[in-house]
Amino acid sequence: MNFQFIALVFVGLSRAFAFLNGADIFLSKRSILPRQSHGRKQPLTCKWVDEVVSLDIPVSSEKAFGVYSNLSEHPRWSPWLCSVNYDRMNGTSTWGLKMLGFRISWEAVNTVVEPPREISWKSTTGLKNRGQVVFTEKGSERCLMTLTLSYDIPNAVARVLKIQAVQRLVKRTLLNDLERFREILKENAEKEH
Repeated sequence: MNFQFIALVFVGLSRAFAFLNGADIFLSKRSILPRQSHGRKQPLTCKWVDEVVSLDIPVSSEKAFGVYSNLSEHPRWSPWLCSVNYDRMNGTSTWGLKMLGFRISWEAVNTVVEPPREISWKSTTGLKNRGQVVFTEKGSERCLMTLTLSYDIPNAVARVLKIQAVQRLVKRTLLNDLERFREILKENAEKEH
């Protein structure tokens, strides 16, 4: 099955189901109207899916954490993110995702910030997700970066798509993002020398 088709169907159906559940998702291509039953929205059941990717990073956990914790910079290594606005005072952020012409926005709050080891978060509106990034020191200038992302897929979407295909797409996207993040860190290290 074509991954672009899977992504398009996944994003479109996820947006539709999130909209039906009252999520704050901004539509860019077309409007989707909720189906009503006796004047009330029908609750949708969903399935949480967890993805974990790890990558060796050629800098200390302190340096890696410093760059990664600057959330507004995430679109530099995650091209599917079009914007991230972060309020350091209260630990909240607003994220914008663009995939195959669709734009999805959500808000999140940091649940754990432990420099230089861990950042954890959960969404508070829009696209349901939660996650954690952990930096494990492996020497003076090396660390292991482990990113865990959990996202909510409506059961109806899971029935239409093979869940494994969606998982492969998300995992490959996350790993590509970490590889781009590593390249940015390498470039930063070369500039320092």
